Amino acid sequence: MDRRIAGDPVSAFGGVLITNAVIDKAAAEEINKIFFEVIIAPDYDVDALEILGQKKNRIILVRKQAKLPKKQFRALLNGVLVQDKDTNIETVADLKTVTDQAPTPEEVEDMLFANKIVRTASPMLSYWRRQATVGKRCGTDFTCRRTETSD
Repeated sequence: MDRRIAGDPVSAFGGVLITNAVIDKAAAEEINKIFFEVIIAPDYDVDALEILGQKKNRIILVRKQAKLPKKQFRALLNGVLVQDKDTNIETVADLKTVTDQAPTPEEVEDMLFANKIVRTASPMLSYWRRQATVGKRCGTDFTCRRTETSD
């Protein structure tokens, strides 16, 4: 978790943590090192709930499966733009190397991971390494940060 928080430690404090994995005791102990006001997960171990419940006013929610709409609607110049939602998640099989130097398996893994994240924040430019944010640009100078890596 330290690598992922390092991408934006200021925004992480007091924020919302959403995960697609069950939170166990070890994860709860790591989460408690930084204050998250809201935590959302599909489930929690009993030990994890005890640890997470120690913070006053923390909101702990269980994420339910939801059927998401297949269309997106956006207001645009006195009208509405309707488009199919991009739900395609790229895999290694979808990639084609077009440069002289092919990416390493680790770089491919980072690209696929980053693509999942970047599609949630537009416009966004980010640099990823070992599935953690190393640098990003999200539209304002305040949100532009650079994180140093140890390697």
